[in-house]
Amino acid sequence: MEKILLGFEVGSGKPVHMRLHHTVVVGMTQLSGKTTTLEAIISRSGLKAIAFITKRGESGFSKFHFIPPFYIERSDWAYVLSLLEAATREKMKFERAWIIRASKNTKRLREVLENVQALKKKARPDSLSENVYTVLEEYLKMIVPQIEQFSFSSSLDLQEGINVMDLSTMSLEMRSLVIRAVMEHAIQNMDGVIIIVPEAWEYLPQGRNTPVKWYAETFIRKGAAVHDFLFVDTQDLAGIDKAPLRQCDNWILGRQKESHEIDRFRDHIGKHLVSDEEIKSLALGHFYAYLGDVIKKIYVLPADVPENVGVKVAMGELTSEYVKEHFMVKKMDEDEEMYKQRFEDLKEKFDEEVERASNIKAEEKLEEFGKERVQAVIEEAAKQILEIKKQHAEQIKKLKDELAKADELIEKLHHTDEEIKAMEEIKAAFTKLLPTSAPAPMLPAVEGKPIDLEHIEQPISLSHSEQPVKMDTGTDEGKILYAILNLDMTYPKPEGEALGYDLNTIGAEMQEHGWNLGKVMRFVVGSMIKKGILVSQKTRPIKYRLPKYRIIEVEKIGK
Repeated sequence: MEKILLGFEVGSGKPVHMRLHHTVVVGMTQLSGKTTTLEAIISRSGLKAIAFITKRGESGFSKFHFIPPFYIERSDWAYVLSLLEAATREKMKFERAWIIRASKNTKRLREVLENVQALKKKARPDSLSENVYTVLEEYLKMIVPQIEQFSFSSSLDLQEGINVMDLSTMSLEMRSLVIRAVMEHAIQNMDGVIIIVPEAWEYLPQGRNTPVKWYAETFIRKGAAVHDFLFVDTQDLAGIDKAPLRQCDNWILGRQKESHEIDRFRDHIGKHLVSDEEIKSLALGHFYAYLGDVIKKIYVLPADVPENVGVKVAMGELTSEYVKEHFMVKKMDEDEEMYKQRFEDLKEKFDEEVERASNIKAEEKLEEFGKERVQAVIEEAAKQILEIKKQHAEQIKKLKDELAKADELIEKLHHTDEEIKAMEEIKAAFTKLLPTSAPAPMLPAVEGKPIDLEHIEQPISLSHSEQPVKMDTGTDEGKILYAILNLDMTYPKPEGEALGYDLNTIGAEMQEHGWNLGKVMRFVVGSMIKKGILVSQKTRPIKYRLPKYRIIEVEKIGK
């Protein structure tokens, strides 16, 4: 592929060209000129590019085309496996059998979630399979509602230049799925596409997987052959995984202030080539470009700025601020008027398409529901009707039995009345036969004595006692609990609050005592949460702590 003009060497004014390849652009936001650099490379490359807006208020490019978010839902086991590995930050091996079982005969992640919930109920409590299904269930419960909430395009129709997807209203997990889907579709179906990954520390983080990072290595490995390139846009290099960065042949490094970033800057291009003060004072649009085997200090020529103006800036005859004021701001004002009406037209058309797509999606869901679920609903309703009939039959039989007993009792009472009447007649006959007795002597009247009645209320007494947790470090749970208690002692918590620790922090503390549970650790922690020994906090990454009111009986802490 031919080289394209990047800019001009500072001092000499000589043109500097770059060969298109995977590229890293680093520099402070608003002060280095990263976005202008990316726009300049893309405009002169002649390729189509895809960028993403990931947060509100993000400054964009001066010339771009909005395109709807692209995502094609998948539920095959390999895709679900990659999602689980990204969620757990670990590579799955023997767990694949459970994932394959949960994904079998599914078309949507909603169906995978339902299968996971059903399989989880059948799994033995505290078993490894139950823990795997629990992790997968929680991740899908977070992702599936968002997939159903947003309307996605199933085609990726790009225009010349920069195409922008607005993902700012989505969660980090959903944005990751969209960016990965775009990368996967581009590498399989498109040639000559540049994909710009923003906020690289979020999507290509060091020490954990994400859907983007999981596929980035595949994209980098296969992309260059079909002229598909990955551009990494980042403020600094801290926290970014180095594996994808090592595959990038073009590095364009701009202004930095933080001391550690300055050290990384100098380590990358050579400490003897640049001083700390020079890195801190790099002007707007000025970079150190490490292109293949060549390192040069350059001024990047913005798009649509004459080359002779760029040469004068590189020679020190003009400033980059002059270029921004006289060329770029003016051009942006002209473009704003030109694109304003077009944007309104496109926005109206886009809203219509979104509404149409939403209606189509709703109809498809209804049709799919009708085909796949109606019979199940009817069968379930029939079961419920049979159950109700059975319950009514039992109640009717019970009422009949009680009615028969009532009839029998009434019959007995009737006989009893006849017997009482006969006894009265016998008594009257005997009275006539017997002599009349003398009247009984009158007894003096006795005043009635008062009746003492005492009422005592029986109070309800409730006792509550905490059962202490007794463990030893001979068990995995005891090791984890011991580590957390040590961390609590190391980092005293404020009054009335509870500290939490992520798995990496707990694991590091355990290693200080010679313990390493490896992949088993997350499953043991899951079991401890179910038993009420630990509580998980909804943070990122997830942290774990002791319950506030749990009494831990400690015999010895420390060596």
